[in-house]
Amino acid sequence: MTLASNYLLLGETSISFSAELAGLVGMKNALLLEVLHEQIVEAEQAKRMGHIQDGRWWVLRTYREWHDEHLPFWRMGTLVEVIEQLVLNGLVHVDGVAVYSLDTSFGLTIDYDQLDRCIADPTLLKMDKVDCDDAPPPWMDQFENHGRLSVDDGWGG
Repeated sequence: MTLASNYLLLGETSISFSAELAGLVGMKNALLLEVLHEQIVEAEQAKRMGHIQDGRWWVLRTYREWHDEHLPFWRMGTLVEVIEQLVLNGLVHVDGVAVYSLDTSFGLTIDYDQLDRCIADPTLLKMDKVDCDDAPPPWMDQFENHGRLSVDDGWGG
């Protein structure tokens, strides 16, 4: 293992999330919830003033900051769609959002009570879980016709 691969595989910038949560809300939604939860916990532990409102801890960021600092591997549109889906399901609340501005700060927080209700009754969720890889990739069609890969398929078997 090289120094570069060791850093990328075991680096401090890794993100983990619950497989159970991903099964419930979808992988992308679980990933954003985990990143947001970590930011809420950091804000609460640091006792940052101005980040608490209505008894909830809020994280203030722009779409660009969420993207660049936490989820740079997503398209900006994916970030917007995931936030919208979480808001639609009541799992995340938004405050002060300028929906069409990438550089205007807005607050995000998790509704932990709603998350608990959805864990108890998953039928409350109206999630698009396509990101869970339920659908086979398009290249899998070749297996239906051939049954297995061969040298002729270009895979060098």
